[in-house]
Amino acid sequence: MEIEGRRRPEAYQGDGGFAKKNSVSKETVPPEINPPRSRRLANHEYSVAAIFRAVQIYAGGTISFHACTRLITCLQSELPEFQSIPAPNTIQSWFLRIGLHSLNSPKEIADDWAIMLDHTCQLGNQKCLIILGIRISEWALIDRPLERKDMTVLMLDVVERSDGNMVQQQLVEVQKKIGTIASVTSDQGSDLVRGIEMFVESQANQNIPNQVKPRVFKDYSHASSHILKANLLADSQWGLFLSHCGSTQPKVKQTSLGALAPPTQKVKGRYMSIGEMIRWGQEMLALVDETNGELPKEIDRSTFLLKYGWIKDFRRSLTKWYELDVLREQSLKLLRVAGYSSKVVDELKAKQSSYRNHECSRLMADQLVELVRDQCESIPKGTSYPASTEVLESMIGKSKQMQFQHSRGGFTKMVLGIAASAIRITEAVVTQSLEAVREINVRVWGKETIGSTLTSIRRAAMPGIKGA
Repeated sequence: MEIEGRRRPEAYQGDGGFAKKNSVSKETVPPEINPPRSRRLANHEYSVAAIFRAVQIYAGGTISFHACTRLITCLQSELPEFQSIPAPNTIQSWFLRIGLHSLNSPKEIADDWAIMLDHTCQLGNQKCLIILGIRISEWALIDRPLERKDMTVLMLDVVERSDGNMVQQQLVEVQKKIGTIASVTSDQGSDLVRGIEMFVESQANQNIPNQVKPRVFKDYSHASSHILKANLLADSQWGLFLSHCGSTQPKVKQTSLGALAPPTQKVKGRYMSIGEMIRWGQEMLALVDETNGELPKEIDRSTFLLKYGWIKDFRRSLTKWYELDVLREQSLKLLRVAGYSSKVVDELKAKQSSYRNHECSRLMADQLVELVRDQCESIPKGTSYPASTEVLESMIGKSKQMQFQHSRGGFTKMVLGIAASAIRITEAVVTQSLEAVREINVRVWGKETIGSTLTSIRRAAMPGIKGA
């Protein structure tokens, strides 16, 4: 293993055992394969091609590092770049060094950066502020929803306390790296809102010639879900529907009717995906009416009607609720691509024309239009700004997947995976990253940014507990 300052471990064999360095058996590398002698970096045992392939397998599948090692073992006959199998912690080191290099690499200085920010929390008292950015000139060329590879990770800051002052300082630090922040989009968390307000005020008070005042936008995904939530809660039938769903699920989940159980309701962000619950209701109503689909032969119809017959009481309501959800989904589909602009209000109205069949849907359609109109006020013609932070939510989700595999809660240096997941990893990127960043740099970053992890605290406090 090529971690500086450490004893190089023995090569991992993939079955839980290890072999001495460079001891490659005939069983490990079939004799008919002639491994290519790809270029190696200084002090590295594995070739650039092998490192790239290992990181590609890990990042592409979001599997554990141990699973990555075993997969390489299974496919070694098809992967001639591997003359031996890298240990799991070796692959982790490569991946985190790529992430740290991406995070710390100089950013392009420009006057058209659009940024989005949000906090992610895990077990413990820490939270991590993630700030992503994309230049408006690059955003204008993209005719699809934003993807992780479109974004630049500008900040990963793990803190124990966050308020308006802290967020303002973090925004100032980011602006020093990129030049000018043209727009800021957030989900309107209280500390984010206050910090953004303080940042915008500080920019206005500097009286710098030609200084552009940052535009502040609401994340449309969150804002539209709040509108949908308010309209659903205004209907007294909605609460009864959720109550029936909640009481039915435990009654059927361990019976033959379990496959048809209502979806589990999320604790956080429930109304961002509430359409699943509404569509379930419509599908169940069709089964009750026998108008679409049919019950499996394993399910007795009388038992089915006994448990799910209540769905008929919500026939009219489900039709209205479905239209409300479609209004939000159609508008979100538009805003993901078009963003906030001077013409998007008219485009939104055109998309709504087929979904204004009920008083509640007409009310919600007008509320969505008003939201977008308010956000697009005074935007010059020909200019648009990202309206959704879903790409940021996607990165947070991927980060939590990675964190789950390597800690029992709380932040670890694996948070650098966010930065690594936002770039297109190539052999050139591998070369640049591993030449610029050493293992000691990752450890120092983790100590300075995160401090003691929950796992290290647990081990120190309970040394007698296996796996603590």
